[in-house]
Amino acid sequence: MDQIEFYDRYRQYSTVDLINIVREKESYQAAAVLAAERLLAEREVSSVDEEEADQYFREKEAKRVVAAARVDSYKATVADWVEPIAQPSAELQPYKWFRIFLVVYGFWYARDLYYVVRFFITARSIGLSLEDFVFIGATLALDTFFVVLIIQKRKWGWILLVVEHTYMIFVNLALFVEVLQIKMIHFNAARNLSWALFNLAMVAFLWRRPMAEFFGVEPVVKKRALGVGLGLGVIFACIYFGFNKYYL
Repeated sequence: MDQIEFYDRYRQYSTVDLINIVREKESYQAAAVLAAERLLAEREVSSVDEEEADQYFREKEAKRVVAAARVDSYKATVADWVEPIAQPSAELQPYKWFRIFLVVYGFWYARDLYYVVRFFITARSIGLSLEDFVFIGATLALDTFFVVLIIQKRKWGWILLVVEHTYMIFVNLALFVEVLQIKMIHFNAARNLSWALFNLAMVAFLWRRPMAEFFGVEPVVKKRALGVGLGLGVIFACIYFGFNKYYL
């Protein structure tokens, strides 16, 4: 559009709107600004118009400052959350690691919940037995109980998680070895191996002294919890491979 076209359009604009166009000339075409200046020269610009325009820009600046502060706040929050990963150090407060752990554990819990629900749907379609119902209820109750203990930073939450994940290392490795030995083409052995590595990472993370102290776990309790998990894992592996060797 040329200046004449802008002039014809802006004739319907208020004086305050024209002042705003002239003051924000970087946001408009040169022809638009010239048309606004020409119309203002033809009108009587009162002090009320000037004050109203000033008020508009004060409000606009205030909104900009608030928006910038909100963005800075979001950036600071994100930086605070990712600090343990982006800038790991021994001086970091354990609760920052704990927050990240909660996110990871939340995904793990959601994954567990998904498999339980899927099993429930599958079992229901073929007839849900009492054993299935007990299994589903116990699994959901146990997982939820663990989540509550961890969120509340309870010592027993740490102990049970270390025992569980230490034990699950053996379970997933046993399944991984079995799939490789039998060469079950319909099963993905890498999935069991990846979950075993995840279990190992969870135990290693919880075993760190700052995290154990964060949950109020003493060194002797750490060793006992690990010992129980290892013991259960070895027992499972012996029974599992012994059973397969005998019956297969």
